[in-house]
Amino acid sequence: MWGQPIQFENGRCLYTFTGFREDRVDAIADATLAAGGRVILAVYETQFAEHDVSKIRAWASQREEPGRRAPGQLMFLLEP
Repeated sequence: MWGQPIQFENGRCLYTFTGFREDRVDAIADATLAAGGRVILAVYETQFAEHDVSKIRAWASQREEPGRRAPGQLMFLLEP
């Protein structure tokens, strides 16, 4: 997994990954939502990762988030 979490001065964090791992995304999303924060999951260059796209869509559907799609991109918003 590439990338390190970056915490901004307003307390928001940015995590970057080169592939989708449900266990890692679950841990981040669950902790953030439990603390009252919003989670934005953004995916780009989806044409190169259709397998990950399928896994991400399944993960988001379990959380009742249909997502938004643009050419080569996906975005999911999870509210506390």
